This record gives sequence, structure tokens and C-alpha cells, in this order.
Amino acid sequence: MKNKIAVFQYDWELQVHTLNLVNLLAQNESNQVYLYIFNSKSNIVNLETDLDKKVKLIQPRPIWIIEIAYRILRRLTGKIYQPFQTIIPSIVIGSVFASAFKQFSYLVGVEKRGLLWANLYKRSKKQQLVYYSLELYVEPNHHHCTGYNTYSRKMEINLSEKLDLLLIQSEQRLKVFNEFNNSRVKKVIFLPVSIKDKKPNEQYFLHDLLGIEHPKKIVLYFGLLRDGRFIEEIVDCFNQLSKDYLLVFHGSKQDDYELPIFKDNMIWSDKIVPSSDINKIVNSAHIGLAFYHNNDLNHELTAFSSEKIARYCVCGIPFIAFENDDYISLKSQFDCCVLINKMSELPNAIFAIEENYLYYQQNALAAARIFSFDTYSKEINLFFS
Repeated sequence: MKNKIAVFQYDWELQVHTLNLVNLLAQNESNQVYLYIFNSKSNIVNLETDLDKKVKLIQPRPIWIIEIAYRILRRLTGKIYQPFQTIIPSIVIGSVFASAFKQFSYLVGVEKRGLLWANLYKRSKKQQLVYYSLELYVEPNHHHCTGYNTYSRKMEINLSEKLDLLLIQSEQRLKVFNEFNNSRVKKVIFLPVSIKDKKPNEQYFLHDLLGIEHPKKIVLYFGLLRDGRFIEEIVDCFNQLSKDYLLVFHGSKQDDYELPIFKDNMIWSDKIVPSSDINKIVNSAHIGLAFYHNNDLNHELTAFSSEKIARYCVCGIPFIAFENDDYISLKSQFDCCVLINKMSELPNAIFAIEENYLYYQQNALAAARIFSFDTYSKEINLFFS
């Protein structure tokens, strides 16, 4: 009989993290893997091409008669059933019903709501409950832990002690997880945000995509453009650099975010490319940028939990980030980056990398081992065997 594994992701964009895990588990002939997703649409992931064909994909849809009945009941009684604030009623009810017929050996929840959904299927102690924690929103007054999110945060705390396995990116993030959840998980696998893609041969993919002449040196900001990513400050500082460099912002922007005025040596591109071409974009860069605000622990501890860091290192691209304990830890192992304390130091950081470029490049490539998903495959497979 096959080992049945169900992975749940709810109201969270499907990204490389979940796909790598699901595809790895599906490659084992002893496993039958199910992927449950709801409201997890992604512009980057193509389920037709990126998901292993052996994975059984399940995408529940709302049963509107149940949703309408709950709204009427809530209006009549004035009461709110908290689980329905986190997961819609028809999925809660459907999952509880289905759990009587579908006995999974392993239940894997991706992020808080995925964990709650997975727990709806848990009927016995023999079933292993696994939590794949990607976002570390734990501070009591954080907006991801209050209001609409209060119940999911409460359940994350309650279920922490019951976990059979926690997948988390680093020791620093585990320390925070344990402290704020007042728990000690019985088993942990450290799984930095990592990728299976290798360094591509193409060096000028982004140049050709955007019509940039070879071999212009690109300083790349890769990812979502939004408040808290220091876009305006990067633009201001870049004005101090020579025309030898071109600043490229590649990624979509948040709907309500207003872009600053770009000068001649700056480009914004939101062109969508297949996931297989993302490393080709990163590999076109000369230097990478990775700036997160330090207003909460989730954004502060990003050295091992940022896909852009993983891709910079796999492609051997030296990068610049803000200095904190998490990035110091990475830099102490592999001197692949220059760390700054304020944005006004950005031009000098670029010059520092330029003066010793081969050194930083080689260290970035050495760090690729940490951010290669294959590094962790054996340990993950061992747990699920």
C-alpha cells in the first residue's frame, strides 16, 4: 500500500517552495501525493508544466448554498464561528466529512491557514502533522496576527506543540518560532528557501528581453515593488553612480504602489516569464539588491528565507543587503555580499564589490549549496518514508 501524503495550501500564492516539496515526495514510488490548494493562483507557477504528473491536484470550490446559509445564520444569530473566518464554511465542512474517508499518513500544512486545513483531516495520532512555516508573523500586535487573522494565529500557537515536524528556514527563525509560540517542536528540518534550478549558461537573457546592449552592467532589484522595499531610496542613491551601470527593477508592483520617477539609467520591467527562465534573468545581473525593512521579525530574518537571495547565490551574483544578525550569519559562512546600515552607503557598497568582484562571485557560488533544494532532499525523504 502506498504512503499517502496530503499537502494543503490556502489563500497563499503557490510558489517554488511548495512545488519543490510536493514534486520531491511524488518522485518516490512508495508515495501517493495529493496537493490541496484554494485561492493560491500564481503568475509564476504553471501547474501544467511545473507540477509532477504523479501528484493528484485537488482544488475545491465554494459550495454557495453552504456559504449563503452560513451568512443567513450569522445575520440571524449575530454569532461568528471563528474557523469560518479563516477557512470558508464549505471547505471546513467538506474537509471534516472527507476526513472520514481519506486516511492520509502525513498531513502537511503550508503556512498558517494551510496548517489549519491540514488539521481538519487529522483523525488519529498515527497521522503525522507537518508544518511548513514560510512567514514568521508572530508579534502579538502585528496586523497578520490581529483582527481577521486572530484565529489562525491562535491555532498556530495551539498546534505548535502537536507538530510531528516543522520545516523552517534557519536557526534564528526557529528561535523566534519557539519563543513566540511557547513551544518546542519535537523534530525540525532546516530548509532555507531553496531552488532546484542551476546556474544557466545565458548571460544576457535580460539584456535581450529588454533591449539592453551587451555587456551593460545591471544592478538588479528582483521581486515585488511595494512599500517597505526602499524603491525610492534606491533610485535616489543610484543617481550618484556612473552611467556604466543600469538599474533594473524586475517584478510586478503592488496595485496601490506608486512608482518613483526613473532616470535614463533605470528600467522597470514587469514582463512575466516562465519559471524556468527566472534564473536566466538573475544570471544577467552584475550585482543584486535585497532590501527588507526591519519593522518585524519576518522581514528582518530573510537571509535564508528569501528566494532572491537563493537565486543570487545559485547564479553567483554578489548582492547588497542591510546588516543584521541573520545576514551576518550568512556572510560569516560565505562572504558573498556587502552589508550596509543605511541606504546612503549603497554606492560605496557597489564600489566595494566591483573592486573585488571575482572574490564575491566565487563566494556566492560556494553558498549555492545552502540554497540548493537537493541538499535537503535526503533528510526530507527519510522523514516521509
